[in-house]
Amino acid sequence: MARAKLEPCFLCPHQCRVNRLSGESGKCCVTDRVMGRVTARVIVSSYGPHFGEESPLVGRNGSGTIFFTYCHLQCIFCRNYSISQLGEGND
Repeated sequence: MARAKLEPCFLCPHQCRVNRLSGESGKCCVTDRVMGRVTARVIVSSYGPHFGEESPLVGRNGSGTIFFTYCHLQCIFCRNYSISQLGEGND
């Protein structure tokens, strides 16, 4: 059922309706064609322990956080613009 929603894609509120199964990419920028097959390309900017939450959530080692690139919300005042809009990170 999830795969069927990729052609045309309407998984996020933007409902781009691009055909991600054929390699088209919408606002999320996560579709890529590699050697003739469609793959979900996710780019991670950074990851690591996170200590900015309440102590029951953080514990001693942190709660952990992952920053993905290409946010589909595209807020104009985003404090992580280089990550969310420019795609800084690694596959």
